[in-house]
Amino acid sequence: MEKKEFLELLHSTKLKNQKPDGDYIIDAMKRAIIDHKGLVRWTELCYCPTPLAHERGTVYDEYFTDIETEPIKKHETFEGKSFMDKIFVN
Repeated sequence: MEKKEFLELLHSTKLKNQKPDGDYIIDAMKRAIIDHKGLVRWTELCYCPTPLAHERGTVYDEYFTDIETEPIKKHETFEGKSFMDKIFVN
């Protein structure tokens, strides 16, 4: 992942203005953590028949590999270090 490029995108008006999901992506990355296995984990609201289809096509597949999705009823909280803090520092 090109951390600097992804961080710049997360802070850009381009992503914030991306419809319909730019704000969702930014909010999800603010909640994302890096768990004890080094995996980035987050939950995100999605109304697509295929979970995160648009988000993956426009952003996530560019910066992440091996994404797995599963439907959930509400946001979950994960244990770990803040993903945003990690990409900001490194």
